[in-house]
Amino acid sequence: MYGRSRTTTAFEVSPALPPQQVVLEVDRSRQAEYWRWLVIGLVVLAAALFDGWQRSVPVSNGYRLEEIRRAMTEEDAVGRRLRLEVAALSSPARVEWLATNRLHLVAPGRGDAVVIERVVPPPAPPSSVVAAR
Repeated sequence: MYGRSRTTTAFEVSPALPPQQVVLEVDRSRQAEYWRWLVIGLVVLAAALFDGWQRSVPVSNGYRLEEIRRAMTEEDAVGRRLRLEVAALSSPARVEWLATNRLHLVAPGRGDAVVIERVVPPPAPPSSVVAAR
């Protein structure tokens, strides 16, 4: 300011004009269009997700089916092994060996056998003989 004159340009704020408030108005048509596109986008996204889910379910079921088949094959092998073990453990030779060696049992001789005969009850007497109370 020492000898310079100051001129205002179009870009400077003039102190004579107070700053104005900027008022934003809501454009209803633009907002409606925005919501319309948002709903359309959500519907398309939901349809894409549903389609992808429908395509992935058979694939995942196929994988689960293979896992079940593999587990079933393993369980069949375990069942065969256990049936073989039961047959080996219940063989008459093994039972006799366990009875004589572990339990110290003795096989009976021919004269040691005791025969128990079944007693058949006599038939009921006729009703004319039975006394009534």
